[in-house]
Amino acid sequence: MEIWEAIANGKYEGGQKNAGDPSDPDEFYEFIEPVFDEGRYLDVIDAVTAFPEDKLTQDLVNLLAASYNNVKAYKKAIALIEKHRDLYKDKMYKWYYYAAYAYQDLHQYKNTLDCINAGIAECDRQKEAGILTGEDYDKAAGNLRYLLKFNPEYLGGLEKRDFIQMDDKLLKVLKKFYVNENRKHSLDFLSEKDKAYLVSTGYPAKGIIEYTHDECIKAYKELLDHPNLTMENLIAAYVCGFSSFPRGRQPILSYLFAKAVPVHELTNPYGNDDTCSVCTIPAIRNVCLGEEIYRKYAGYSWNEYWSDFIASLKEFAELEPRTPTEEDIRIFNGVIDLIRKAPARETPGKLEARIKQSKIVPGYEKYRFRGQLMTLAELGVMPNPYIKPLYDGFTSYGERNQISKRVPGSIRSDVILPLSGWRGDDPIDEERLELLFGKYLVLS
Repeated sequence: MEIWEAIANGKYEGGQKNAGDPSDPDEFYEFIEPVFDEGRYLDVIDAVTAFPEDKLTQDLVNLLAASYNNVKAYKKAIALIEKHRDLYKDKMYKWYYYAAYAYQDLHQYKNTLDCINAGIAECDRQKEAGILTGEDYDKAAGNLRYLLKFNPEYLGGLEKRDFIQMDDKLLKVLKKFYVNENRKHSLDFLSEKDKAYLVSTGYPAKGIIEYTHDECIKAYKELLDHPNLTMENLIAAYVCGFSSFPRGRQPILSYLFAKAVPVHELTNPYGNDDTCSVCTIPAIRNVCLGEEIYRKYAGYSWNEYWSDFIASLKEFAELEPRTPTEEDIRIFNGVIDLIRKAPARETPGKLEARIKQSKIVPGYEKYRFRGQLMTLAELGVMPNPYIKPLYDGFTSYGERNQISKRVPGSIRSDVILPLSGWRGDDPIDEERLELLFGKYLVLS
């Protein structure tokens, strides 16, 4: 049944049977207003979509404000307002504020910035025309500038950029910036000396880059041809990750993903994030570039969240190849020996506890060290009977989810495949170990 037939017959869900003539905008708005009160914002949008006359289109500002915290309603309202923007572009400057607020809540910071700038420009235009003056102008423009104050700096997409060279001093300041007790990124948490230093470096501490699923996949594939990203260099960096160069831990995982993932478009999105069921990269991704790079220098690595790692892989590719120190090689071999001597049926969690207790790894921290074990699992050095490692090919996210349900204890564990499938019964694939790490192995 068409919506207008439903309205005429008093059968539209949430409507009033004697609402009056729906062809009149004012009466129609009165008709649909109770549905606002019930919080049924998507029903409101559906109704208004069928009647986009000037008065109602202006009132969509109220719709957008009312749909706060309803992501689906946000997206639908924004699309509708964009469609009928010309009907009120000269007078509805408030739309820019509400749209910017909505985009900011959705973490679409480029759209947020565009709306804020357009809104301020519209306020200025109306001020010059004598339409918006005095306190009205100050309030309207002030609201938009307030949003701008808290909007991250938009840096662009995945295009080539110059990365700030990291050193120990910068790393220490960034730790204070990103790992404060309030979990907020603000210069207010730094001393005046550290604040001045961070600003002077030009490091993109709060800068956001935005890119699509397809741009991310394309960028990964292009990096495969970078001369610094060879297996030899990546293996060396990984070994350095045990002590001298924590930055070396993630790149090999990112490279393995880049090589294994098939070229594909966004596939079977699910949930509010429009996440690809093949690779988990969302339709649009915003990443804090500075924090992503900092976390890699701090030694974090993982075999998920592939959309976050493309920028840091590009940064790593510009670094000079590393050579493991004797200390790196000693620690690596000590870890391999502990894995090799695992008792039957040992789980990854118990292995981690045993490695920690051995004190072989200096400054052992559970989640940062786990990435090193995860890499051995994705290389096939630590085998599992459930899923092929990235070194041997790609398994879609949907399939991985199904496989993980068959791994004993995996649902209750924070260890994921392929590491979660490892057991002490078959601790090391010696042939794969020799193939990849032969030059760094020390005979015991």
